[in-house]
Amino acid sequence: MDGVYTTKSGYRWLMGLEENNEPIKQWSWLWNLQVPQRVVVFLWLVCRSALPTNSMRCQRRATESDICSRCNVMAETILHCLRDCPKAACVWEAFGIISNNEFWIEIDPYEWLYYGVKNYPLLFAATVWWIWKARCGECMAGKVMSLQQTQEAIGLLIDDLLRIFPTNTAATRVTRQVAWISPNEALALVKEEQSHYHRYATVIARIMGKRKHRSKAERELG
Repeated sequence: MDGVYTTKSGYRWLMGLEENNEPIKQWSWLWNLQVPQRVVVFLWLVCRSALPTNSMRCQRRATESDICSRCNVMAETILHCLRDCPKAACVWEAFGIISNNEFWIEIDPYEWLYYGVKNYPLLFAATVWWIWKARCGECMAGKVMSLQQTQEAIGLLIDDLLRIFPTNTAATRVTRQVAWISPNEALALVKEEQSHYHRYATVIARIMGKRKHRSKAERELG
């Protein structure tokens, strides 16, 4: 839209098309995501290619080099920082997402994040969030997080989100109970829901086990 309303432009807006025949980006999937507002804003910045990576900072002459400070090999674009850098890739590999070819296909941050959040809602959002936090901690404060520490932080965040936003696990089931579905469809839905959460269930269980172990040890010491 160029700011001038015509019947044609109104029709194209209603049909979800821009003047260049490209679909208008939808944002409801992001605004409806059941995560803290700061995470939503962060994901929006990713979609808008607005994170202060070295590539962006170099373009704005805030730094002399656009090379990634963690691997010192490639330019630190948003997708390199959150996906392609070896320190980010090992986190995705630990959760098994990296085996999906579609994970690597997208070259647009919006499309990549849209694919991830649609298929792995909490896991993807929490992982992207903590990969960025780990990157900032290492580059700005010299605090290096190990793979295990990053996994545990992601697991704790997901555990908190499941407790704070119960609709992450219950809302879709309530909606599905409104209408009858065949046993085969029900089985497919169960498998789909399991696929969203089984990859990090082990991490959460291990973290919760460590919490109980620490609490017992603290009681014994007390």
